[in-house]
Amino acid sequence: MFRFACSLASRVRLINTTGTQSVCCTWSRNYGAEDTKRFIDCTKYESVLVKALNDEAFKALGRANLTGLTQGFRMAADAVVRNLDCQARKITTFEEIAQVGTTAANGDGEIGELIAKVFEKGWENDLITIFVLDGALVLIYDTKISNSNVIRQASLPCMMQGQSLLVVAEDVENEVLGDIATDFTCTTEKVCIIKAAGLAEDRKAIMEDLAILTGGQVLTGGSGMNSTYFVPLKLGSCKRV
Repeated sequence: MFRFACSLASRVRLINTTGTQSVCCTWSRNYGAEDTKRFIDCTKYESVLVKALNDEAFKALGRANLTGLTQGFRMAADAVVRNLDCQARKITTFEEIAQVGTTAANGDGEIGELIAKVFEKGWENDLITIFVLDGALVLIYDTKISNSNVIRQASLPCMMQGQSLLVVAEDVENEVLGDIATDFTCTTEKVCIIKAAGLAEDRKAIMEDLAILTGGQVLTGGSGMNSTYFVPLKLGSCKRV
């Protein structure tokens, strides 16, 4: 339910935008998108509440009441924490931990059970981080991958260096996924293929940001795929996924 609300908020565009309105709208969408990553069972009204919070905050800023605004935020945060503490219930059984872990993992029961097993080993007070790839090269492709050779060519340096490959693309043909799964079944190298988040221009912007962050380049269609220098120039890298 919350996902649909965030999707709706992401499509909001202001006709006569001022600087303040643009900030409010963008922050509301980002706030909702960030919470969608963490929660599944949430209220659909959060984007509306955040917008109201923005409006009142800017009114307070206009009156130059910065001290009162800061105190109000802190008081509200403390009240929310106290309320959550009253409603909180400690979970202890394997099933309960797995259920919460599954919810936090966007409905992935396998990850939920994995988290529960970690708790069983006595690591419940530690920070648990789940990652699939370690020291991976990153291929960013802003169109649909319909040829498995694109991924095979990018995976060659990964095999030589013993690294994993993360592929971020607009979409991937099912046949390509099948070919790659068959190719890497009996190898030690890992290949993870994901679809880029966002829609249209937002998705392209996210890919460009990812390219800057990883030190790679965004490939368009077949650009650079036949170049001898494709790998060092086009692939990004990351420490952990």
